[in-house]
Amino acid sequence: MTRTKMVVEDVEESQTGSSSIQDLRVYPVPSKGDVQIQFENDEDGPVHIQIKDLQGKTVREMKIKGEGKKNMRMNLDELPSGTYTIEIREGKSKYTKRLVLE
Repeated sequence: MTRTKMVVEDVEESQTGSSSIQDLRVYPVPSKGDVQIQFENDEDGPVHIQIKDLQGKTVREMKIKGEGKKNMRMNLDELPSGTYTIEIREGKSKYTKRLVLE
């Protein structure tokens, strides 16, 4: 499937404690289906990355551990057009970005 457009928007950043995630970026925008998720983590604990549809169903998931700079690629070509959320959780912190696939 060839995408005509993919848009990533900041939705919210909510924390109930200090976060070790810094310099969070999701790119390129627009994209043909591959999205890069990049951040730096100061702690060794797990970071969970989920792509969810509007019903809250997880359609992609990734879990990474270790501190330092992270750069992950996710291919979203096979997902149907629509609106999704990217949730990045680390400890009690959650970062959410909206993803629109057209």
